[in-house]
Amino acid sequence: MKNTARRQPRKPTNDEVLIARAEAALESLSSHFAGWMNEECRRLEAIGRSIQAGERSPEALDALYRAAHDLKGEAATFGYAAVAGSATALCDILETLKKRGTVPAQAIGAFIADIRAAVDARHQTADTLRQRSDRARD
Repeated sequence: MKNTARRQPRKPTNDEVLIARAEAALESLSSHFAGWMNEECRRLEAIGRSIQAGERSPEALDALYRAAHDLKGEAATFGYAAVAGSATALCDILETLKKRGTVPAQAIGAFIADIRAAVDARHQTADTLRQRSDRARD
């Protein structure tokens, strides 16, 4: 004889509820993230320009490291893999430079340009997808 009783849907665990809430919070923050990424890039670029202009103080290098480190974490959190990778590499190089005491400003400038290009490419892709979605709905 078959059991014809209906199964009750499984109630989510507390962890599943918390994870769903965290994902929803990240999703709502991600709509603001493009602006934050641009702001962080501008900050990184400004510090990079001062270093390329000759500023080599430990404070300037620490500020550059902090800006790159902030970008690394934020980019990884919000799915900007290329930005996170370039920012991670810049952080690694800055750690090495602190130990050696040299600052190849050109190389730092190249990493900053890579980060900016990755941010711009990601935004352009997102804009294109949004436009296609809008046209598909019309």
